[in-house]
Amino acid sequence: MVDGADLDLPRAQVKRVVVSKIPGGADEKKFSVNKEALLAFSEAAKVFVSLVATTANDVCREHKRQTISAEDVIKAVDELEFGEIVPELKEFLESGLSVGCNVCTPPMHAYGRGCSSPQAGMSKRQWYRMHACACNNL
Repeated sequence: MVDGADLDLPRAQVKRVVVSKIPGGADEKKFSVNKEALLAFSEAAKVFVSLVATTANDVCREHKRQTISAEDVIKAVDELEFGEIVPELKEFLESGLSVGCNVCTPPMHAYGRGCSSPQAGMSKRQWYRMHACACNNL
């Protein structure tokens, strides 16, 4: 089992998400989040992810599988009565993009599927590391 301290989310990234989602939050001079609030957001996110993961695992086991799929996560989110975020989640998964980014989407051929560019044979992880943008770093 993993130690609880190993599961802490990076405060800077939590703050970036919080600030980006609150109207007027982009202008950090007018908006701030104190340390305790960041810890509360971080803990809430960890609890939410744990709840969704547990429910998705149950869905996966109901279908006699050992690997949780994106569809299991979507069904878990819906079962947990967060159905209002399912359309956005599906759209995100179908587009293959981080929400709001049209710049850093890797072309499918960049993973070695017939591409003669320098990116041929590159894994998705390597491509995203090389082409990281703000939305992929959240």
